[in-house]
Amino acid sequence: AGGVQSAVDTSNADFTIVGADVAISQTITPSLVYPNSPITYTLTITNAGPNNSSLITVTDNLPTTNFNFGNAFGAGWSCASLNGVVTCTRPDLVVGGLTTINITGTVTASTGTLIAFAGTLTNTAWVASSIDPAPGNNGPITLATAVSKVDQTIVFATLPAKTYGDADFVITATASSGLPVIFSTGGADPCTNIGSAIHLTGAGTCTITASQAGTGMYNPASPVSRTFTINRAVTLIGWVSMPNPAVVLRPMTFTATVTSIAGTPTGTVQLYADGALFGNPGVLSNGSTTWVSNTLTVGTHVITGTYSGAANFATSNGLLTGGQVVNPVRLYLPVISR
Repeated sequence: AGGVQSAVDTSNADFTIVGADVAISQTITPSLVYPNSPITYTLTITNAGPNNSSLITVTDNLPTTNFNFGNAFGAGWSCASLNGVVTCTRPDLVVGGLTTINITGTVTASTGTLIAFAGTLTNTAWVASSIDPAPGNNGPITLATAVSKVDQTIVFATLPAKTYGDADFVITATASSGLPVIFSTGGADPCTNIGSAIHLTGAGTCTITASQAGTGMYNPASPVSRTFTINRAVTLIGWVSMPNPAVVLRPMTFTATVTSIAGTPTGTVQLYADGALFGNPGVLSNGSTTWVSNTLTVGTHVITGTYSGAANFATSNGLLTGGQVVNPVRLYLPVISR
């Protein structure tokens, strides 16, 4: 009354905080994420009080690329997904309570398996309740997860020995990724390749390396090398002697020809008569060499030869079939009539 107002002393009044301090956090399983692999986001919601919460809503913005949503579930939660957003609700959460929501899915490749995504997945979630005295821990919280490339290995079996002159052959190797394997040969090796087809160019050792360079989804594979022996080409010696039979003290010509399916051999041939050296080694020219001699005595002689071999051609021995026949000189006496 009289327009006089009185002040109210509230310095000793009791104030009651109402509502529930709801918070959210998230993790991903597994910790290492690969393309075309399943993952699970786990959202953990807690209530620090002081009261039970009512009508909690969790919203999760899923990764916008390279993620295929599977399911969202949690005890006491009702979840739905629409256009890349998961919404989950529950009626309450008691003071000190903890509850989880699992969101499953698969990291997807961009275009099949040859070119694939290996970047970052970003998932964002937040929680809301009816009255929250400390909304700073409601989110949104964002979890960015790097997607790792997948390691791959190469299986490349050992290679058997070959012989120079063998036909071209095809080799195989496989990568655990299923991606194509590339072959290469050493620049100085006696072999070449066109893809998986191997061509032998000489004798020696050949090293072939299988490699796979990787893609957006797979790391490069460790190269695998295989070395095999290329034996010298097989050779044959053919013999011709003229004349045969021959007459003692008359010149006889011996010709040795060395052949191989791998090409024309080079080197020398040593001639033997009855197991003894017979002349000097003859140098091959276009695969042949010739000796001329008149020193063989009357009789049948065993004529053999040994090819010396060369870098790409193996040694060989040859025999003159039937041997060299040397007849005596025939004397013709005149007939004197009486």
